[in-house]
Amino acid sequence: MELILKEREIENEFNTMMNRFGSVFYSEKGFSNAQNYIKGLLGPVERKNGWQLAEYLCDSTPYKIQHFLYSGEFSADELRDRAREYVEEKLGCEDGVMVVDDTGFIKQGTKARVKQVIMRSKTSI
Repeated sequence: MELILKEREIENEFNTMMNRFGSVFYSEKGFSNAQNYIKGLLGPVERKNGWQLAEYLCDSTPYKIQHFLYSGEFSADELRDRAREYVEEKLGCEDGVMVVDDTGFIKQGTKARVKQVIMRSKTSI
């Protein structure tokens, strides 16, 4: 019973968050694709690539997600601002500092395909 309540709370919070972002997307289809993409990222999918996200979302191909990422029409600035406000409300404190590290992980391996991957940066503060 407690697990069901927790799932409902998570679903309610997800819907609240997405409703805050709704008007950032210029079409209902774009908003729906954004919801699905975020559900996929938050879901239990081990590898967050197009094909595995599509499978998790019960799509036969990753084309919807790819189209959303490459050609989706939305205001990136407004989305950033609303996301920042949301995070501030939920996690922020008066003297808090937010640090974003987009360096990911350093690719390692001996296969040619692995060596060809170029990381954005390899720095630390």
